[in-house]
Amino acid sequence: MKCLALLLLFPCIALSITIQEAIVDGDGSDEDQPLNEGDTLTLNCRVDEEWSICIWSHEIEDQTDSLGNDMKLVCTSQPTHNGDVCVNTGGSDELDDAARRIRAKVSQDSCGLTISRTEAIDGGTWKCSMFSGADLAGAVSEVDAFVSNQSKIYITEPDLWSDPSEVITYDLTKTNTEIEATCTGYGGNPEPTFHWFVGDDDDDNEITDHKTRKITSSDDLGDYVSEQMTWTPSRADLCNFDATSDSCEDDQLTFSLICKVEQTVSSGTYYQNENDQQLVEVVVEVSSASKLVFSSLCLISLALTTVLH
Repeated sequence: MKCLALLLLFPCIALSITIQEAIVDGDGSDEDQPLNEGDTLTLNCRVDEEWSICIWSHEIEDQTDSLGNDMKLVCTSQPTHNGDVCVNTGGSDELDDAARRIRAKVSQDSCGLTISRTEAIDGGTWKCSMFSGADLAGAVSEVDAFVSNQSKIYITEPDLWSDPSEVITYDLTKTNTEIEATCTGYGGNPEPTFHWFVGDDDDDNEITDHKTRKITSSDDLGDYVSEQMTWTPSRADLCNFDATSDSCEDDQLTFSLICKVEQTVSSGTYYQNENDQQLVEVVVEVSSASKLVFSSLCLISLALTTVLH
């Protein structure tokens, strides 16, 4: 155990064993075709001679544990320990439950892991360190694994997270006004693409003549991708427009602007049913010329009443 502790603390090692390959064995090796969340991920590290100790480690990107260290999972194996459950010695306590999903898959010339019921945290870089001989000389290699996860979406402009009652106001009487909104998807592999709808998410109501800007960043909630949309609908798009009077028959129209996402790569669509059920919306209040005319008439009537009295 003392040797293991030293290996974990001092990863600088003399090289006398050669890792022939470190691979994702099966699905999950291709960024454009990530492993479905919940499926089994298999990692394998092969060497050119017999080995004595193997250590797999995986850091969770941009996360720290309760001690302020990088969030890390560590699985240690020996050639005779095939099928053993990972005990996460040297890893973050917060990942002990995740380690119980992992079993060693070892032979005389290979050291691997079988990760069942994969989650988003299982994706990323895994480091394989293998050692041989009495002097524990070893070698290190890395492999990237790709696991899908569903994007969680929010309307962030206006900021409905802070104020769910906030609305967008659109004035049809002004020629230079636009409807602006931003939809943000946290997580998501494959990366989400955004679709906007008016009223409901029927395909016939999808907006196609809008301008968009993509923003990729991260905050306290994690990595995200946002789409900022700008749309200038006509009166005919939004209300009972009377061309003769050049006005809307509605004093005021209210509708929902809806955002949905799709997670698709060349191999197919992920989370299709889940994303069909996941939509977010913001209320748009549209004021028209007829409302302004009505308001002006009310003011004139009130002024005349005041004068007559």
